[in-house]
Amino acid sequence: MSDEKQNPAELNLPQGEKGGTAPEEEKVPEKEIDLNVLFPEEENDLNTLFPDVETRELLKKIRKNKKDIESMKQRFDEEIEPTEQED
Repeated sequence: MSDEKQNPAELNLPQGEKGGTAPEEEKVPEKEIDLNVLFPEEENDLNTLFPDVETRELLKKIRKNKKDIESMKQRFDEEIEPTEQED
């Protein structure tokens, strides 16, 4: 037994491999998000207002979530309308 303490992230790995690297750190960079395309109704240049990648990704996710919520809302409304007509 050696006197060195083993890092728990390195246990049970093949020799030469180290653990602890999160999968999101290994992502291949996606192409740049163009906020002006995502939000065409805006008059300002959004790419200039939000130059950092994290903010652009957040805004893209918010836009997608808003679309998803709107489509779910529309489906719920369509399901409720026939039920109300039966009453």
